Formats: sequence, C-alpha cells, structure tokens
Amino acid sequence: MMNLCPLVDDVVDEARSLANQLSRYGIPFEVSPMMPARTTQETYRLITAAKPHAAMVDFYLLARPSTKSEELAYRLSNHGVRTVVVTKDRNVADRTSISCRGLAIPVYWKQRLINDQAYVDQMVQSLGGQAVVADEVDYTKKLYTLQEKAMRGTISKDEKEELRTLLARLRLAETEEAARIEAAQTGVQESVDSLIGLVRNVTTELNNELRAGHAIRPKNRRS
Repeated sequence: MMNLCPLVDDVVDEARSLANQLSRYGIPFEVSPMMPARTTQETYRLITAAKPHAAMVDFYLLARPSTKSEELAYRLSNHGVRTVVVTKDRNVADRTSISCRGLAIPVYWKQRLINDQAYVDQMVQSLGGQAVVADEVDYTKKLYTLQEKAMRGTISKDEKEELRTLLARLRLAETEEAARIEAAQTGVQESVDSLIGLVRNVTTELNNELRAGHAIRPKNRRS
C-alpha cells in the first residue's frame, strides 16, 4: 500500500505548501493535508481508517478547538502510527519533543523543514522513513478494479480490506479538497464584502458632498 502520511492542519494553504516542499525534498511518504474533524476522536477515526504509515499533526489547531493536537498525536502513536508534531512556534519546536501520558512525541519547526534537508531527513527517521520502499502503483486504477470485483461478487477477503482502506484514503483527500474550496469561497466572499463596503463609502461621500452643495447654493431671486 502507499505510504500515506496525513498532515493535520487547519490552515489549508500552509499545509499544502509544506507538503509540496517536503515532496521536493524526496520525503518517502504521500503527505496528504487534511482539516481536523470536529473532535479529537472523529479526527482519529478518520485517519486510522485510512491505515497511514505515519502522521504529522500541527501543534495549534485553533479553527477546531475541540480537536487536541497532543491527544491526537498520542492516540495515533499508541495505535502504531509513527507521529510527529509540527509547528511555526519556535519556542515549542525548541523543546524537541512533547510529552503526553508519558509518551515523548517529536516536534519539528515548520520554517526549518522548508529549507533544511538534513532536518527533513531527521523527521523522516522519526516517522520510520528508512524502511520505506518506493511505491509506483496506480491506486486510482486499483480502486476501480476492486470496485468492479465487488459489484460482480468476485472480490476476495483481502481485496475487500484493501478496498475499504482505499476508500478511507479517498475520504481523507475529499476533506482536504472540501477545505480548499471552503477557503477559496471565504476569500471570494471577503473580496465581495470589501468591494461592497468601498462602494457604500464612496456613495456616502458623494451624497454628503451633494447635500453640502445644496446647502451653500444661493437662492435665485426675481428682479
């Protein structure tokens, strides 16, 4: 199976940028940005259903305050998923690890991950990257093949399990895409609101000027 590594972050553009940079460094995982669900438990279930090789969790999940990053990282690690915490906060990163229920979870600084190959290699080791073998299987084609077998009733028990895993990973991708669309719509709405505000301000100023002009204009007198 593909070496999936969800990147749990509530800032979608930032997560996507980090994933792209790590890919350029040759990180041996499919880093998939995803928004956290409403709670820690829901996010945990969403991730583990996809059977990832590893996971990365942003330290601050401010948009989803009911999802606790340290608790999520602990549950994933305890489930056998190699997990690290990433952050933009230098003070948090300098701690090198976060302890949760006696388990030390490695912490990495985002700014350094985008410009330090050796630092990226260190994180890869924390995620169990040394044992990873390159995977070039076309999983979209594999998914269609398994779905066709399922409809025909010729799918084996192992193939059913593989199909469930692929579908779970597809759901992860869908959450990232939904978050991207939501962010784009928010940006458009903010632009529209800003334009409407500007039009209102200009209209108000013009009306005020017109009123002022009428107020000082002398009245015409008949001779």
